[in-house]
Parts: sequence; C-alpha cells; structure tokens
Amino acid sequence: MLINNLDPAFNLPPENPPPSHHHHHHHQKPIIVPYKPPLTLSIQEHAPADPYGHGYLITTNCPAKADRQTLKRHTKLSWCLLNKLTRPLSNTTNNAKHSHQLHITSQIACGDNRGAQLVRCHLDQDRATAYVAKIYDPLYYDFADKADREIPVDVAWLAEHDYRREAAAYAELKRCRQDGRFTPRYFGSWIFDMAHGGGPQEEEEKDEEDDREEKGEEGGETRPVHMILLEALDGRTMFSLLESKQHLKLSLRLRLDIFARVLEAATALRFYNVAQDDLAPRNVMLTGLDFDSPHQSVDRVVLFDFNEAVVLTHRKCRIVHDKMATDRPTMSPRCRFWSDFPYEFGDWVYPLFQRKNTFRCWLLSRWGDDETFGGPPTESEKKSRRQDRYEEPPPLRDDELDEKLVEQLNEELGCDWRRFV
Repeated sequence: MLINNLDPAFNLPPENPPPSHHHHHHHQKPIIVPYKPPLTLSIQEHAPADPYGHGYLITTNCPAKADRQTLKRHTKLSWCLLNKLTRPLSNTTNNAKHSHQLHITSQIACGDNRGAQLVRCHLDQDRATAYVAKIYDPLYYDFADKADREIPVDVAWLAEHDYRREAAAYAELKRCRQDGRFTPRYFGSWIFDMAHGGGPQEEEEKDEEDDREEKGEEGGETRPVHMILLEALDGRTMFSLLESKQHLKLSLRLRLDIFARVLEAATALRFYNVAQDDLAPRNVMLTGLDFDSPHQSVDRVVLFDFNEAVVLTHRKCRIVHDKMATDRPTMSPRCRFWSDFPYEFGDWVYPLFQRKNTFRCWLLSRWGDDETFGGPPTESEKKSRRQDRYEEPPPLRDDELDEKLVEQLNEELGCDWRRFV
C-alpha cells in the first residue's frame, strides 16, 4: 500500500485506454474516477456474504455470472445500475460506532478499467492516522476481457468476487491473531453509497448532469459500493525495484534474505488457513528499505492483494487443507517450496540459486534448525525427498563460474554459498 508516491507496480492504465470494440463502447468518453480529494464518503460497517469463485462451493447467495449476449446489450454504467448491491437491513441504522466519514487525501492507484481503486484516507476528525481504502466499484473495472477485447466481462460479478475473497482472507488472519504480521493490518469491510458519476455518459445526457456525476456529487441515482480498510504502509514493491533495476543496488545476501522472508510469509499464511494463490513480486511490499548504509537492511516484508485467495477452513471451501493431509502441522518453506522454485521471483534471485538441487540445498541450509520455520523433517517430507531422489549437488568448480561473480559471492556471502552450490 504505497502512500507517499505512486509505485509503478500498480500498473495504471494509460490516461486514454484503447477503445473496446464492443458496439456499445464506441464513442465512449474516458471515465473520470471520482475517488480523489476532497471527496468524503459516509461508510458503514458491512459483513460480506460467502466468498465464491475457484476453491469455493457455489451457494445460493453467490451471484450468477451473466452470459456474453446479455452483457453485450448493456453499457458498463447500465449494467452496474441494473446490478446494484442491496443494502442489508442491519446497515440502515445510523450507529455511530459502526459508521465514519472517510476523507480521501490522495490517490494511490486509481483509473478506469484498473479494477479496485486504492486511495489514502483518514476517518472523521483523526487526521493523524492514515489508512488505505480499497474500493471495489464495478464501474471502474474493465468491461472487456484483457486477452480478447470482443468478450465482455461481468464487472458486477467480478468486483463482488474480489471484495468477498479479500475480506474473507484478512478476516481469517485476524481471527488467527496474525493481523499485520505478514500482511497490512486490517480494519474491516465497509459499504457506502456512491453517486453513479464518472460513468460513460449517454449522448442525450445534459452537460450539467455530466459535470455533477463526474465529480461524484450527491443527487441523482446512487449505488452501494463495498470497500475494505487497511494499514497505510510506506514502501516499495519488489516489482517496482525490479522494473527500475534498483534491486541490483542490494547485496546478494539481502536479496536472498528478502526472498527467504517472502517464502516464510507465504508459508505462514498457508499455515494460518489462507492460500494467497498469487505470490509474485508485484504483491510484496518492502518497508524501511535501506540502500545506502554499509549494512543494508529491510524492516517489513508484507504480502498483499488477496482477491484470488482461498480461506482453507471456510465452510464453503472445497480444497483439502494441508494441516489435515500431513502427519503434523508444519510451517516450513522447506516443505512448501520443495517441489519447485517460485518462478515469479526468477529476476530477483541469482540464476545459480534457481537450479533445482541448489535451491533445495539452500532450503535445507536456511531452515534446517529454525525453530519457527524449520525443525526436524516430518515423515511426509522424508517421503517426498525419497520420491524425488534428492541428492546434494556436487560442488561447483570455480571455472564454471564467472570470476567476478565468485569474488562477489565470497565478499557478500562468505563461504556459506559453497555449501549449497
């Protein structure tokens, strides 16, 4: 949740995205996203219904995804208005304890067609405490499939899908008392009413209506919108460091340490019933990163973005939980990543350490005796090693390595690196 300046990892769409080829998209004006200062939203606490999508059973309160022909008869705005959320009766009472005035102070990652909108904000009169609001407004999701622009997307179904899954994941971590340990702290799920402004304007609409709606002002038709509140973190994503090549300023030791902490976080989340299913540099935030001192360091390694996550203990989950399948609960990256190097991090980790047996030897070396993430191998772990015919890799000869790399490895990792290459 970068808050002070825009992290390129959020991949904002161009200011004027390429037009879709749906007949109902021709001559569409660019949508102006209303989630920007000085907008104030009246938010009320909201309890999400059951999550749905992959990994979950279909239930009666899960919306059905519309077919292409139905969607092609609509504009994005008309579809969003037709599929407005319904407000639960419990949220109609004006309970001050469970409602706030949310004041947007800056945009973090906003734009038409980007999906959920991220803004920095504060609540009521407390300007000292900053939050990140993640707003699942279907009007700013992409109405056309990214791979085939001729295929329309049910944005109402998708926005609610993202909201329910992400809220369920954060709520489960909070229930397990892991809130803020490997993820941003979670401050609940909320609902607010939004004027349907910013939408694609029909030709017959008047200019003054156009202006009013683009500003998101009250008046006219409104739509309930769901959102979650998260801790505001100041940091950089691993993706932005890779894209800017700034990761090369970090020592190999620190890069390996950060990578190890990513694997620990992903393993811990799984242990605490949340399978993120989207582990990648774009979803890892590093806070307190120190490039310049002789002893480079990082403060927190935080995973975020859980719209594809599955809560393994949820009553509607259809996936067998690892805890039930192993001989004892384990939280070791050694087990979790034994089969494969997580290829999404190929640009972060030096290729030498991605070789199958080298990576496995590093896993054993890193977490062999670690009390939290290691410990003696379980029977299932021993079995998987036998099945994989694991053998420690033979020592690598210096003439197989670039001379400068050998010097760098010796300087930064000492003799340790030779133990697992």
